[in-house]
Amino acid sequence: MKRLALALLLSACGAAPGLADYAVSGRFLYVDREFDGSGFTGVEPQLPVRFADVQVVSGNKILGFGVTDGQGDFLLVVQSRTTQDIYVRCLARHETSTGVPIDVRSGNQSGTVWSIASQTYSAHPPNLDLSVGTLVAVPGSGGEAFNILDVAEMGGDYVQFLRGPGPAPLYTLVYNASNPNLSSTSGSTTTVRTSGGYDDTVILHEMGHYVTNNFSKSDSPGGANHLSDCHQDLRLAFEEGHATAWGLSVRRHFNLPHSSLYVATFGQPGPGSLWFTFDNETEEPFICSGATSEMTVSASLWDMMDGPATTDETPGVDEPWDLLQDEDAGYWNVMTQYIRTTTNVTLEKFWDGWFTPNIGDGHYPEMVSIFRTLGVEYFPDSYEPDDSVSEAKVIVPGPYLLHQTYFADRNNDLLGEPDTDIFAFDAAGGTSYTIETLNLLSDANTALDLLASDGVTVLASNDNRSANDASSLITYTPPASGRLYVRSYHAPDVGIYGSYDLRVHVNGPVVDNDQDGYTSDIDCNDNNPAVHPGATEVCNGVDDDCNGLVDDGLQTFPFYHDADVDTYGNTAVMIQSCGSIFPGYVATGGDCNDADAAVWATPSEVQNLQFTDAVTLVWSAPSVPGSTTDLYNVIRSGSASDFVSAATCLATGITGPNTADAAVPTPGQEFFYLIGAQNGCPNGQGLLGVQSDGTPITARSCP
Repeated sequence: MKRLALALLLSACGAAPGLADYAVSGRFLYVDREFDGSGFTGVEPQLPVRFADVQVVSGNKILGFGVTDGQGDFLLVVQSRTTQDIYVRCLARHETSTGVPIDVRSGNQSGTVWSIASQTYSAHPPNLDLSVGTLVAVPGSGGEAFNILDVAEMGGDYVQFLRGPGPAPLYTLVYNASNPNLSSTSGSTTTVRTSGGYDDTVILHEMGHYVTNNFSKSDSPGGANHLSDCHQDLRLAFEEGHATAWGLSVRRHFNLPHSSLYVATFGQPGPGSLWFTFDNETEEPFICSGATSEMTVSASLWDMMDGPATTDETPGVDEPWDLLQDEDAGYWNVMTQYIRTTTNVTLEKFWDGWFTPNIGDGHYPEMVSIFRTLGVEYFPDSYEPDDSVSEAKVIVPGPYLLHQTYFADRNNDLLGEPDTDIFAFDAAGGTSYTIETLNLLSDANTALDLLASDGVTVLASNDNRSANDASSLITYTPPASGRLYVRSYHAPDVGIYGSYDLRVHVNGPVVDNDQDGYTSDIDCNDNNPAVHPGATEVCNGVDDDCNGLVDDGLQTFPFYHDADVDTYGNTAVMIQSCGSIFPGYVATGGDCNDADAAVWATPSEVQNLQFTDAVTLVWSAPSVPGSTTDLYNVIRSGSASDFVSAATCLATGITGPNTADAAVPTPGQEFFYLIGAQNGCPNGQGLLGVQSDGTPITARSCP
């Protein structure tokens, strides 16, 4: 009523012109870049800028504001009295009180939000509606910022699916050309690396850190992390692995293609530009085992939620040991209820939270199946109970391994307890024995005590075999025969679980030829000091760490068998290898005839077609010839749109990049030419060119 009275008073007094309303409408899109396991595919669709702020601006004044809808359209009303110069802009900002609000900025200040703006409409009258049409943010000019916004909005929608509607802290993503080469997140702010504006999975990984920081808890010590590092800090591995699993789960939730692939690029235009990729379903090519690997953490959490219908690289099927799916709610309960109240957040704590009574997500057999397959054994071993001397199992010394887990569960509540493993053996006086732990997984930081026959007196002990080796080693020669006891326990560390192998064996005629600290009975190559249990695995086709696996835990790449030694391999005969270490295999596949070194691929399009005089037609060879000698077909037509019925073959199967055509078109007539290269590939006819819409040009065959 007050506003109405004021308007009537002004009108009666003639002190100011009346307000007029005009509508402003339009649509905002951005150019996306699709990707697969090879990087960008080259497909760049225009997608709507969804639920972003729109403003009508004159000078420094905002005259009206609104929000785009799910298709990028907007319609808003401006109240104005005067003719003004105006423009319309869309901000890379999503405001909401029921989900995650998002800003994509070029800097850390609130006034640096990315935007796309229309032209300026000079002297726009206050009573004239305005349509700005469709405005598109392209790569290099806002496309990256609006892609970041769209990806983060999908992440926000997944958060709301998990927790329900409710306010959340502002999520800020900073993107500019001077950013570092690695993305990072602190609190509620992500810095997107300078070439990462279209790396959707990397952006979602970083949003996973925002989710942990605001709805759960992290105890990660931070620092450098590498996907191929199988022995990370337990807390770092969980933080990074969880962020990856969360980000890929967003894509899984929305049924986006290649949802199990993590893809990072160099951001260059066109197809390819791949930096690295991995499949979270298989861990390829960064295969590790145990909870000290972020890859293992990510795969274990992923396997709890994916299923046969997941849009991964094997749609319609899932691994036979992965019997869980759609456990998003159970995962979220653990992260938001149990994890945020505990300390030393690791995969161990996630396991305990899953089975803690007030959460009780269940599915114990299914959880064991997933975790066991990934080398995470959070369950009692077959020798339990063996926590005291009275429970010690008697073993006979020998070269065999006793597989153990540091996981006791005496009350059968499925929650782990600190575990001690004790074994007994009957020793012969004067005989040398070696007691050692090997193959430590999930931070099973072993410590060993050798106890006398009374089960109390400590005869020898060892924590770490060496400064950089957490396994344990005791060598002891008893002065008299009698029963001795081996006590194994988890040394003080971040975690209390893990798995390992124990061995008690007699020291017979063994030597250490290469003087690397490992004797010939356990050293798989005692003539090479770089090869021994616990050594660093390198790409050389050798089992460096004596675990029975060659080049394990290293990034692998496809190599193809090259039978004709033309440096192009047969795609159907492929191996995965960490490097070019297998004779007869090359990094480039696609050879169409691996029995003929003179031909390997269908040629690409002929280039630079032109007349050098009235009759001589010349061209350049294809950029990808595909063979040592390409042949050319020359086709002439009287119609630019018909190289089939209206065409003539001027030359067929010629070797040189030129031909002559003395024919002269009649007045009003034109000649059009196509040159196609061909070779001995089964599909050896090269591309003749493309139409304006991108479809290949078709032509008659020659002869």
